[in-house]
Amino acid sequence: IKSATAYTTALGLYELRLNGNKVGNDYLLPGWTDYNKRLYYQTFDITDQLQEGENVVGAIISDGWYSGYIGYALLVRLDKVREFYGVNPSFMGQIKIEYEDGTSEIIATNDKNWKSNTGAILEADIIMGETYDARLEKKGWDNVGYNDKNWSKPKRYTLPNGKLMTSPTRAVKNQESIRPVKITEPKPGTFIFDLGKNIAGIAKLKTKGVTGTKITLRFGEILKSNGTLLTENLRKARATDTYILNGKGIETYEPRFTYHGFQFVEVTGLTEQPNLETITGIQLSSIKTNDSNFSSSNPMNNKLFNNIKTTQAANFIDIPTDCPQRDERLGWTGDAQVFARSATYNSDVASFFTKFAIDLDDAQRWYGAYPNFAPFPFSRPGQYSPAWMEAGIIIPYTMMKVYNDTRIVAYMYEGMQKFMQFQEKASVNFLRPAEGKNWGDWLSVNEKTSSDFIASAYYGYAAKLMSEMANTIGKTNDAEKYAVDFINIKTQFVKKYILSDGKTTEDSMTSYALALYFNLYPETLAYKGAARLAEKIKLNGYKFATGFLGTKHVMLALSKYGFHEVSYKLFQQKEYPSWGYSIENGSTSIWERWNSFTKDNSKNSDLNAAMNSFSHYAFGSVAEWMFQYAAGIDTKSNGYRNIIIKPAISKEMDFINGSTETING
Repeated sequence: IKSATAYTTALGLYELRLNGNKVGNDYLLPGWTDYNKRLYYQTFDITDQLQEGENVVGAIISDGWYSGYIGYALLVRLDKVREFYGVNPSFMGQIKIEYEDGTSEIIATNDKNWKSNTGAILEADIIMGETYDARLEKKGWDNVGYNDKNWSKPKRYTLPNGKLMTSPTRAVKNQESIRPVKITEPKPGTFIFDLGKNIAGIAKLKTKGVTGTKITLRFGEILKSNGTLLTENLRKARATDTYILNGKGIETYEPRFTYHGFQFVEVTGLTEQPNLETITGIQLSSIKTNDSNFSSSNPMNNKLFNNIKTTQAANFIDIPTDCPQRDERLGWTGDAQVFARSATYNSDVASFFTKFAIDLDDAQRWYGAYPNFAPFPFSRPGQYSPAWMEAGIIIPYTMMKVYNDTRIVAYMYEGMQKFMQFQEKASVNFLRPAEGKNWGDWLSVNEKTSSDFIASAYYGYAAKLMSEMANTIGKTNDAEKYAVDFINIKTQFVKKYILSDGKTTEDSMTSYALALYFNLYPETLAYKGAARLAEKIKLNGYKFATGFLGTKHVMLALSKYGFHEVSYKLFQQKEYPSWGYSIENGSTSIWERWNSFTKDNSKNSDLNAAMNSFSHYAFGSVAEWMFQYAAGIDTKSNGYRNIIIKPAISKEMDFINGSTETING
């Protein structure tokens, strides 16, 4: 044998097996796509795993995103809560063997020698969890010498209409194995393992006991005041793994086809006293977050940086999910576009966002809008929202800016044009009315910004970015058209929303931040607008009144106009609402809400909110300011060909050290 290569995929999830061993070290293959548009396959070099004589190849498959539960469908009682793409998970692949004499052979799933059976996995669902009965294991099923005479011929299924393509991105991998820092027993026989930080992944179990003993693992991000696991915020996600012992010595169990968001693992059913080796946390992610470093004279800000990276890793699992724990885990576009630039500082996300941009393109509505999340399996009203749908523009632009990637711009261009046409048709006198499902400045505090202001601001910003992208890929006529559109939008925006004294008609922090950052202020009034934003923050005790959209842009807008001191005071704030507030209350990740939890369950806590994730990266978008202004690292031209080093010096901070790995080092 000269070489042997396996090409494999599945509708659902799969694990490829060869001669008794797993092939590769990936999880949750082949990932999530709109299976009616495309299906990705993986490629494995298996030359060294083949052996003289007989070889045995097999696969384990499960429902995955293809036919399992997805998102909040069960919570909101959609007509369909699972099987959005199909009913039966299935596997397809081939092995190509090239011999040294120049001949070759293909072993494929279309021959008639394949057999199938069920095994020890009784349930496997992304959201609900996995159940494994070790008594039902077919020992040696994937190795030489196994008697498969009682196995049946597998059923054959027709593939959906999607294109079969090689995956454009890295697969999900085990990024870190984590030993618990503590074990508690809040109730007799109920053990809580604390991993020390809030991750996404699975828990590996190591134990022994009598055959038939059922051990249950539940997962949570926070503990109640009595030390028990908080699971109410998981909503309809069961997030439970169950292992039934076969009773044959020390047993280890690692789920294959699910994942959870958790810091704490609750284990019940153990027949022996646990130790720190009973549970190992397996941190799963599509990315590594080792491309950046940030340290300062403020310990809280250093903790914030680690929390941002932890949360980014937890939510970059094949798609940029909003959260990894509850019955959602969808690729929400508003969160993704707000955080995209921050993500590029911490990690090489070039291929990751290439894959997601393709998901966005596949999910684009027939009338031109990009939906609220991608992939988009649901068909229901309220499919898009201003600031969410602009992800279809902002993410390709970010890829161009950071990686000098014009291929993804060219790939997305037709769809982006269709989106801008949709915007143009929906606008009135170059401004966007508040129509559609408008999430607004999600989870803002004590201030509201009108939906039409946000929609019009993002419309203008999209036109500006489209002009830059069109110019970069040589579509100069389009570039001029979008530049004129931006001028017209800005002119009408100023007339409606900007007053002669520099205030906005909304007079909210978010309104100033968006208008300033998107260059929608007239030059003569921009500094006054920034000064008013700084004044409002000072009057508010150097605290935010903003939500998902405003928070990212506030400090960027302030520092753009020289108000670094105000930015640093916001950055170091510890009172509610602030990043420091969550850290003071024990956060190891970024929370969905400024007040998700307090140690004393005070009135500021939103602990009992149904929508309360403790791993939500949107407010972590401050990383963009941390690198562009605090550390002072930015790109002037696309792809860091020309580099800006310009730290925002302030007496508010004694020192900052920062670095990021770019395509130019």
